[in-house]
Amino acid sequence: MQWWQRFRPNRAALPAAVLATALTALSLLLIWSGQGRMQQEMDRFGIKLAGSLAHSNAGELLDARRINLAVIANRVAAEPEVAGISFFNSANELVAMSGSQQRAYRYSAAATLNNTLTGYVYIVLEPRAFAVEMPWPCLLYTSPSPLDRKKSRIPDSE
Repeated sequence: MQWWQRFRPNRAALPAAVLATALTALSLLLIWSGQGRMQQEMDRFGIKLAGSLAHSNAGELLDARRINLAVIANRVAAEPEVAGISFFNSANELVAMSGSQQRAYRYSAAATLNNTLTGYVYIVLEPRAFAVEMPWPCLLYTSPSPLDRKKSRIPDSE
């Protein structure tokens, strides 16, 4: 007899099978929906941060204040969400950089001052900082068994 022929459907097993299927589908739905939220949050954060830094440091880029930009880059790159940052002038030459620049999640913004392009800001984000926590304890919960209701068989260590 083949292994799959040993399992015979019956009415008693149907509710358990339906419940197991529903829990599995719910778990997969939670996992898949979490990935989309992570990407949306990273995009929102990366675009806003790059734009804000480009706006606030346009004058520094125009004057090529490398030390000021390097200090700003070091402070921003110290944040857990940011893997790296780089500032480029309007000729696309590197002015200041800190952290890693080799990640896929890179966001940029043009720095302008009075409608004049002064440079570019590139932000590289750390995806692990945006990972959505899954409610694993909720998904792994099972109802107590009859053995759990009995007094423990382990003797007290008094």
